[in-house]
Amino acid sequence: MSAKIDLGKFDGQTFTSGDVVHGRVYFQFYQPETVSSIHVKLEGMSQSKVPIPQDNNRNRSKKDAFEIHKFMYVTQTLFPPPEIRKASASGEFTLPAGKHSYDFSLVIPDNLACQSVKQPGSLSISRFVIDKHGLDYARSASFHSSGPLPPSLSDIDKHAIIRYFLKVTVARTSYIKTNIRVYKPIIFLPPDINSFPSQNVLFVRRDVLLGVDRGDGNTRPAYQEKSSVKSFFKNVVSPQPVGRDVSITLEMRYPENSKFTPLRKGLPIKLFAISRMHPKESKLANSTIQLSHLTLNLLSTTETRAQSYMKAYTLSLPLFNENPNYRLDWSQAVQKTNPQFGTSWELEIPPSIYQNAIIPDFVPPTFTMCNIKRHYQLEVAAFFTTYGTSRNVSLIADIIIMSGLSRNSMPLLPNRPQNGMPPMGSTGGQNGDLPPPSYDAVLTEEGISAAQPASGLEPRRQFGQAPGYYENIESLDEKR
Repeated sequence: MSAKIDLGKFDGQTFTSGDVVHGRVYFQFYQPETVSSIHVKLEGMSQSKVPIPQDNNRNRSKKDAFEIHKFMYVTQTLFPPPEIRKASASGEFTLPAGKHSYDFSLVIPDNLACQSVKQPGSLSISRFVIDKHGLDYARSASFHSSGPLPPSLSDIDKHAIIRYFLKVTVARTSYIKTNIRVYKPIIFLPPDINSFPSQNVLFVRRDVLLGVDRGDGNTRPAYQEKSSVKSFFKNVVSPQPVGRDVSITLEMRYPENSKFTPLRKGLPIKLFAISRMHPKESKLANSTIQLSHLTLNLLSTTETRAQSYMKAYTLSLPLFNENPNYRLDWSQAVQKTNPQFGTSWELEIPPSIYQNAIIPDFVPPTFTMCNIKRHYQLEVAAFFTTYGTSRNVSLIADIIIMSGLSRNSMPLLPNRPQNGMPPMGSTGGQNGDLPPPSYDAVLTEEGISAAQPASGLEPRRQFGQAPGYYENIESLDEKR
């Protein structure tokens, strides 16, 4: 036999909570099949892997700890329909050879349901894991959390993976025939939770020493290079110049509820160069100071839990890396007074310099679930050149990455039906317990007026996944 799951024009698209996933299952039986039922299921599962640390004798264990969570389970009966099921005493039904198709319609929930969903059994094949150390077994999870569904995740190899998929099961009645199962992965992003704009501004700052004013009208670099004169024991180092430090402060500001969203041009930050002294007094007004290099990096940290073991993995993703060679014109500095820092003079670094910094589409939003957590930091590294030398300074700030999706983004809707009938029909079989809702019902489910054109809404991210996300799904699934 052959079988497939078809989502039509929404195949490969990104889904979110509240979406109605419409599709059709196609079968071709080459001979009559006796079955007890046909079900379609929408499932979400996560798997974490943590290396078991060394013992007191500093011997590294060769094994890893594994943990699997099934946090979403939505099901619909495709066959038999209720009236046939009630009329049958044996619970067995014979489908003739040929082509069959069944429509399905499943609603994606909002929250994790680990505590109510049956977890993989102790003998489930999904609990057995094969890695470089051989065959291992994922023990039962000891902790479950609540909250919004997490996004699909596949960017740190096999240390942590979160997958969503459709599964159709044809339950055969014969003991010598295995059940027929068909899988199809889908991509999920949780909708952003609306937050009210905040007037509070967060900031991080750090000083960078550029030189030393010796009081003789000349300013020297903050650090002298080593002399070429050598003794038998060590290099002879020139003494540090004595005088008043000439320094500036690099500061990054961003609103408290900033939305760092992938694919949106321009990060919601502002960069400033600040002097605590009047530029003329600190010799900055007569100095040539350039922002010679600027780098923006997104630091992602994934915390994984497996049984009693935990481990964090941090990756750095470059967002911007250029040499602007921008001269700081201190004659344009603006005097500011702050209760915490007193009086200072600040120059805003033009946002046009780093406006091309964009968070890529494949970056998942910040989230927390039972065994996996993802959070982010933004790192700003700048090089300032003056007096013939370069000095670098870096800032790191905790940020929240959004999904960029809402219930008002481009809805995943079926084509408008004719004569008010459901958009998909069934041939060679009957619809299941829950027939697909009408077009207007889906619009109502999405909170969108039927008169509002879908083309006027913001399209959704594609949110591409690593190849492993689409492979070997059955290894993560329990056979039921």
